[in-house]
Amino acid sequence: MTSTSTSIRSRITGAAEICNLSECQRSLFGLIDALRILGRRTAKEMYGAPGWVCHTITNAWGYTAPGGGLGWGLFVTAGIWIALQMWDHYTFNADVEFLRTCAYPTLREAAEFFLAYMVPEPKHGWLVTGPSDSPENWFLSSDGERCSESMGNTCDRVFVYALYSMCIEASKVLAVDDELRSTLEAARAKLPPSRLDATDSCRNG
Repeated sequence: MTSTSTSIRSRITGAAEICNLSECQRSLFGLIDALRILGRRTAKEMYGAPGWVCHTITNAWGYTAPGGGLGWGLFVTAGIWIALQMWDHYTFNADVEFLRTCAYPTLREAAEFFLAYMVPEPKHGWLVTGPSDSPENWFLSSDGERCSESMGNTCDRVFVYALYSMCIEASKVLAVDDELRSTLEAARAKLPPSRLDATDSCRNG
């Protein structure tokens, strides 16, 4: 069984819209739809949450569970990453029908998962993901151990912010889901603030 990273699949078609090759995205959109359908089971059975989720690696059969080892296998926002291609297609083409029938249903279900999955950080009450990892990113714990999994990594925060923002805008364009939009606006406001640390690296909190 051949597997690949969701990020590689999105990079392959990443320039499709700006190169006027929108039709090259169709097979990717078909894969994303399969991931959404099969990812509902992963969301329910692994996390006890609604919606859908996909992790770092997948294949033609729609593999959505964690896999691939520490350091990148538990990348819980990989589904958002690959679904960004749908939003790009909508924004480049102003295709409201595509937004209504394909992009928004996929993004909305992903948002439903993260609304249920994220938890308050105990000190500030920020909503954070975790345990999760930022792919290929390792750090040293306070006792000097090499670690990859954490709560509320910056990569997840960036993707969740983008997801909620896309759903909020889409619900306005389509004039639907007023209550969900309010819920997403409130949740987005509780995400950790981004700032630069002493080395000018972006971090949460």
